[in-house]
Amino acid sequence: MIPNARLRSAIDNVYAAFEDYPQPMQLDASPLRDKAELRAIEVRPRGSLGTTDLCNYASWAMTTVGDVEQYKYFLPRILELATESGLIEPEVIALKLEYAAWRSWPPREKTAVEELFRGTFAQALTEHPDNFDAVSWFCGMAILGFDLGGLLRAWDATNNSAATLQLAQLIRTLAFPGKEASERGYWESVPDDVEKELLNWLTSQHTRLRLRVAKGIANPSDIWILERAAEMLEQVNQRPG
Repeated sequence: MIPNARLRSAIDNVYAAFEDYPQPMQLDASPLRDKAELRAIEVRPRGSLGTTDLCNYASWAMTTVGDVEQYKYFLPRILELATESGLIEPEVIALKLEYAAWRSWPPREKTAVEELFRGTFAQALTEHPDNFDAVSWFCGMAILGFDLGGLLRAWDATNNSAATLQLAQLIRTLAFPGKEASERGYWESVPDDVEKELLNWLTSQHTRLRLRVAKGIANPSDIWILERAAEMLEQVNQRPG
């Protein structure tokens, strides 16, 4: 995804917020980790690192490689790369931030991270799900404890076909009845009360109406997404209790 002005500003602000953290000279790591791969990110400038360079580190950070301050050095580049594709998953970033107790970080750092998540999500709602996944960023923000009501109001206010298709993708990801824990993926890390509020919104008359209206004007290749989401909502509504 090519960042718009809001997202580009958010990316720049993340770099500025974490500019004082030095490049690690050596990352302490579990013997199970690839030392050559880690050495490659130790010796190269942060801005030159690509998704393939940082994808594994983004998953390993702090638990089996390095510490919080070292993660903060790489975090701006990890976040920037995550806005470009889905190879570095925002849910993984969210779980790492929670592990690092990010709510205790200095206000400038917290605000920069929050605005990048919000900016990416806002732009993703203008993108077709085949091009960029808004749902992953939404799940990441749910993990991080963002105000769910505010996020849902933003989704409602973005009344375009792309946002409705992203909504259908969310339903297909979350609302299928009888899902086992192993099928729930990162939603397992979202608090139960948040997920309940989300399901109430998804199964509302407003959401069902939005899907029906979108189906009438959607591209033929997208109608199946809307139909499948509507079917899944009906299954959820028919569940006992």
